[in-house]
Order: sequence, then structure tokens, then C-alpha cells
Amino acid sequence: SGSGSLGNATLLCTILRMATGEWRIQLGRLVVDGTADDTIEPCGRVIVAALFHVVHLAENKREKFQINGSALLHLRNSLQDALHSTVQFLCQPITQPTDSSKSSQAIAGRVLGGLLTEFGVWDGLPNGVSTDETLKALSAALRYTDK
Repeated sequence: SGSGSLGNATLLCTILRMATGEWRIQLGRLVVDGTADDTIEPCGRVIVAALFHVVHLAENKREKFQINGSALLHLRNSLQDALHSTVQFLCQPITQPTDSSKSSQAIAGRVLGGLLTEFGVWDGLPNGVSTDETLKALSAALRYTDK
């Protein structure tokens, strides 16, 4: 989608898409070699903040800032990508666990919790994300955030 079709949500869509892409890259690095750079926590924060911002806008219809249909689809696709990446990450064993990877697992657990407040396990998950995998990831997330 072109930026013109996203209306006044272009910046929000762009930032979320960039954060989601970097999130996926960093989670992949963690699975392969147990390392990630300092962007993983800020990416997780951007994903959750964008999710809550969109929910707030949806719940407060009188807001001056309205999101058009193209932007909503764009945001939903980015959030689904983040959900899918997070579930896949939490279901994978990390080959070389480090303090960084353990911290990142806890961050991923918090992001998963935020995403699942809107993508309900029982209401139907986005394509490519199974309920079994999501529950397994949620179980892993609870272990990681408990420490």
C-alpha cells in the first residue's frame, strides 16, 4: 500500500512495520546464535504501544485522529506478523542460551501477553498461528517472565 492510502496514520504504520521487521530479525538471531542487539526491547515496546494506541482509538470514536480502512489493515498485518514471530520464537529452543537471550525471552513473553489481549486464542488467531503453538508459547513465556 502506498503512503497516501494510509492517510494520517502513515507515520504510525511505518514505525510499527519497521519495529515488527526488526523484532522478527532479532528473534531469529536469538534462535540461531543466542544474541540480539539493544533494539529488541525498544521494538517490543513500540509493538505493544502501537497495539494499545490502536485499541484506544477504536474504543474512543470521538477522537480527532481517525484511522482509515487501509491503515487498519496495514496495522493489523504488522501486529499479526509480530504475533506470529513471537509465537514461533517462544516455541523454539535457543541453541546457545545467554543472559541476553533469557532477558529477550522475558520481553517476548510480555509482548505476547499484550498481543493476546487483542488476538484472542479462543476467538480465532490469524492465519499461520495455531492455538496449540500459541498456548505452548504462552506457557514458555510464563516460565521466562517468572524468573
